[in-house]
Amino acid sequence: MAAIQHQRYAHTKLFKRANRMLEKLRTHLGRVIPAIGRKTEGNGGPEAAFAKFLLLARPASSASKSALPSPSSAARAASSSPM
Repeated sequence: MAAIQHQRYAHTKLFKRANRMLEKLRTHLGRVIPAIGRKTEGNGGPEAAFAKFLLLARPASSASKSALPSPSSAARAASSSPM
């Protein structure tokens, strides 16, 4: 739900609210990824099933805020591009 809200707010250029939803997503990821890792550790079936998703999610959750482009810089780049 927070991902949908983030996109809605970003589309309507409500970037402070969009960033709040993005922070909520990062918080959820930061809590859920280790929990799934603990629950599936040692179990062959679930561990294999979640392995691909955990690999995809770990870099996103461990990335620093400065590594991600800010929504305002993306908006500036979009508005300055010639059509």
